[in-house]
Amino acid sequence: MKQKPFILYFIILGLILLTASGCRTDAKAELSGDKQTAADYVQSQGYEIVSNRGETNRYNLDNKRLIEAPYMLIWGLQNKEPELYLGKEIITYGFIVKNHPLETIYNSSKTKSHYQIDVEIMLAGGKVIGGTSHYKLIKSLVYSLFLGFSLIDRSRDGEVM
Repeated sequence: MKQKPFILYFIILGLILLTASGCRTDAKAELSGDKQTAADYVQSQGYEIVSNRGETNRYNLDNKRLIEAPYMLIWGLQNKEPELYLGKEIITYGFIVKNHPLETIYNSSKTKSHYQIDVEIMLAGGKVIGGTSHYKLIKSLVYSLFLGFSLIDRSRDGEVM
């Protein structure tokens, strides 16, 4: 009779461990298909992925979109002509990264903890066709505005923070 509580204890412990191991998330395991293609491209550029933001945009490219913000700006930055992708579905995946060239511009002990580098990778037909990157301030709006003005003021003196 004394063995039943002991066996029951191990069964419950085994179920808890089994459930806990099933809940573990591994960023690599979650990636497949287009997401994996985008992540592989980011890493091939030498960037370390800190966070995978997943799919950030999906649209069919048409001429109307090319004259609207923000698409006009995004497509204006690409090496390939947007006409090649008219009528095609464009999927964008976002990543927060490290080891990006923008870090050298904003690499200061005063600002480093206040921003992150956001990379957006565009795919069409399962292939990488372009992307953008920018830094995002991660502090409050008031502080971000102050930091932005501070960066502008100091850059006029030839010193970039």
